[in-house]
Amino acid sequence: MPEQINIIGIGGTGMRCVESFVHLCAMGMFDDTEVNILALDTDIANGNFKRVRELIGNYNKVNGGKALANTFFSAKIHYNEFSPEYGEETTFDSISDYSTAQKRSIGGNEAYHESDIVDLFLSKEVRGMSLHHGYRAQTQMGSMLMYHAIVEAAEKVADNPERPSGLRNFLSYLKEGTKHKVFIFGSVFGGTGASSIPILPDALNIAAKLIFNNSDIDILSGNYFGSVVLTGYFTFDYRKGGEVSADASKFALNSQAALMFYRSDPTVKETYNRLYLIGRNSPVKLPSDTGFDTGGEKQKNPVDYIELLAAFAAYDFFKESRKEKPFERQQDESIFYYMQADDNERLDFINFTDDNEKFKNRFGCFVAAAMTNARGDFFRQMANQYLTSIKEKEELEPLNNYIKAFYDAGAHSGWAQQMYDSAGGQGMLLHPNVFDKGIDVRKKKYNKEMFYGDSPEQFSASGLFGDALWDKVRNTFEKETDSSKNQTMGHLMERTYATFNKLYFNK
Repeated sequence: MPEQINIIGIGGTGMRCVESFVHLCAMGMFDDTEVNILALDTDIANGNFKRVRELIGNYNKVNGGKALANTFFSAKIHYNEFSPEYGEETTFDSISDYSTAQKRSIGGNEAYHESDIVDLFLSKEVRGMSLHHGYRAQTQMGSMLMYHAIVEAAEKVADNPERPSGLRNFLSYLKEGTKHKVFIFGSVFGGTGASSIPILPDALNIAAKLIFNNSDIDILSGNYFGSVVLTGYFTFDYRKGGEVSADASKFALNSQAALMFYRSDPTVKETYNRLYLIGRNSPVKLPSDTGFDTGGEKQKNPVDYIELLAAFAAYDFFKESRKEKPFERQQDESIFYYMQADDNERLDFINFTDDNEKFKNRFGCFVAAAMTNARGDFFRQMANQYLTSIKEKEELEPLNNYIKAFYDAGAHSGWAQQMYDSAGGQGMLLHPNVFDKGIDVRKKKYNKEMFYGDSPEQFSASGLFGDALWDKVRNTFEKETDSSKNQTMGHLMERTYATFNKLYFNK
């Protein structure tokens, strides 16, 4: 029976961490696993939100809804979304009825009003800002509003069971039994993630009781919760004039305040079995031409290897949960688990996971598949020649879309290229020629220049005519193809996986 794991991505940073996590699933790091994902953001129009939605849509068309092993796209993914119903005009004042609270006295003729305590924490500008693009680093307001939004949405689903609900779909996997594993991605320097991490497990617990009309449901006791706490790892100059927005100059202060709270708050310490702390000593400045923004459709921030570290924090958490006595610690031991890259000249596989050989195998083979596809439309040619029942529009097109999102080697773009670029010339994982934008993919000798350094994992490709590297891959694919099997997309992925394992690792 497949292992079931649960992932929640919160806000723009959370979406990019989910993006990296899905790519780990695509390269085969989560064999025989069923992944239940909840994408949660106040900013439904967020460009990173949309990018994750499209990525998983293509992934599921390739995977076919099955938990598999020893192949690409091996994990089965269930995707759900939740976003508060905030319109362009929605503000704190409109939700809380602040103006009425100003006029209401407490305790006879006392001059104090319910709104007075709000004035201690929220300025007039913050109370009046539109919530349509999120909480904009106003965590003191966001925690209360996110909790309220989740509970309110649960009440609406309870009143109308036919109402479509990603929240209900996600919670249906957690409402029965124990030892469920839930991992949450979010930053602590912005708004939505920092607001939601402390309150989310309890809010989901209340929501489950309401949605399924069962007060005995308890998703907190007996289950495992973990989260990655991302401190400010990037910065930017952009800020809308006159509007409340995230200010990168305050990311460090925001992170410090959040970590002090997490370290001392009893609810956080009792709920979370492990918090992973990841960040940078010197945040990287986002260039103005990368398509970043503080919210809305234009927010398509580039990916960063820090988010891949976050995805491996989840990998480590799920690995720990399989132990006979998971997450054991002394009473006074910190709930934080620190992750950082070694001070090497380059980032290697061991910097991301103890399962570094597995990661090297899966990542290298998947990148090689992407490069071969860019070199000569590999998947379409192999399907047309050996797997003729595969459908062009329904199956091959989503596969090609996914591969281009992962690494479009021809255009030198995509997740893997951005991941490599984020290392800032430091070097990362594979041979530098793999991601060299000055070399055409048809001239890259990735048979011997895939892995860094003196490595036996390589294969020879020589010939007098044609493309020797292409011919070597095609001939190996042909030998690895079992004509007695169903001619499906799953077969294409299985054979491609076997081909590059044979070529690089002789497996």
